[in-house]
Amino acid sequence: MLTIPDDITNEVELKIAVEAVGTGLQLISNYLDENPNSDGRVRFPRGFLGTAFSHSKKYGWIEDDILKRNMSYQYIFYDVLRWVNKRTDIAATAKEMIYKHAIVVVSSVAEGLLAASVRQLGHKEGKFPTRLNRLLKEEIITDELHAELTWMWDLRQSVHVHIVNDLEWSKYKASDANRSSVAVQNLEDALRMYFEVPF
Repeated sequence: MLTIPDDITNEVELKIAVEAVGTGLQLISNYLDENPNSDGRVRFPRGFLGTAFSHSKKYGWIEDDILKRNMSYQYIFYDVLRWVNKRTDIAATAKEMIYKHAIVVVSSVAEGLLAASVRQLGHKEGKFPTRLNRLLKEEIITDELHAELTWMWDLRQSVHVHIVNDLEWSKYKASDANRSSVAVQNLEDALRMYFEVPF
């Protein structure tokens, strides 16, 4: 079996390390399948996942501290999904489910952002489309962003397996997850600009 280099400084050493780690993980998995009570948890790489503090710094304008923290926790899970997607060769349906849940996560963040914003504007909360329409009416978001967030929410609503009439196979793509993420980032920027920048 290949051994992992002491340091990785070039593409050749990277390839050797990747092959060695992949082989090692497979051996560990095989052993644990046969010995499920053994303790063989692999150390998750440090430094990739954000922290609740680092994520919540984006939400200085939100008055509800619990909501800020809970949205930050969503982003930590999003980081886990990103790591598995970017750092492993997971494929096919499993990869599509990563895209699906990435959409769910950023949609949950958007839902929290809308709830906080309409509450701080002094309006009744309502459901996602009602809150979104309120931001459009107040000219906090553009027509284009409204359309993108509506598209994202419609896609997010289709993730409920008990109400979907078609197979989820080949339904979710990387472009869907990326588009959803960009829409939520643009919403965050618009709300930060409105609530934090003095007129």
